[in-house]
Amino acid sequence: MKEPNSVKFIRYKSLPSTNQKLYQLAEQGAEAFTVVWCDAQTHGKGYAGNQWLSSDNQNLTFSFLLKNLDLKDQAYLNRWVANCLHQFLTDWQFPVKVKWPNDLILNRKKLGGILIENRIKHDKIDFSVIGIGLNVFQRDFGMLNATSLACFNVDFNEDLAQLLEQIMSVFSQNYHLILDKKFDEINDYYLKSLFVKDQVATYEHNGILQNGILRGITPEGKALIELENKPIQAFAHKEIRLLY
Repeated sequence: MKEPNSVKFIRYKSLPSTNQKLYQLAEQGAEAFTVVWCDAQTHGKGYAGNQWLSSDNQNLTFSFLLKNLDLKDQAYLNRWVANCLHQFLTDWQFPVKVKWPNDLILNRKKLGGILIENRIKHDKIDFSVIGIGLNVFQRDFGMLNATSLACFNVDFNEDLAQLLEQIMSVFSQNYHLILDKKFDEINDYYLKSLFVKDQVATYEHNGILQNGILRGITPEGKALIELENKPIQAFAHKEIRLLY
């Protein structure tokens, strides 16, 4: 089994976007497991064009690089990333859940998010830039339904740099699951950590609020949801919205 490259950290005081910077470095030949992180991110991106907002020196905003993956790895990459973060946080006794497709939830509030940007070349993933935002010390989120590790545990005081090193260690240790294509194992873990799975919840679909139950995830990453009085249907992100 091929071992991942050693992790290389590159820290910036301020960046518009860690994903944008790492994408540029990847185009210039940066190695796998290069990590770009910053104290202040001014134009962070979230999934599907949403903006990621973070207070300076309060949270972790970082991106890391993977290279030369198969196209069929793409559908499971987001699940693998979410699983690694879930594993790390639950080891720290934070009872997080993963909200499909890419959010971390703690006490029914958003703790963090994932954004993956792939460059496809010759039917392969030339490289993947994996961006992560994790609320650590921030306490004031205004009207946003968000939280942080310190909001949940007022005694939490881990150094951000050390926290990032620990997170990347989990990714490095679990990288073999992607390389060895352990997709069933990845999917099984993901399903067990899903927020409101097999629970009645409120969804918005075509402008209408309906009760529904999340039953699973397709191999392509769509959500299998059983809306009220309807058979189970597969939904892509933005086709349906969970209200929580």
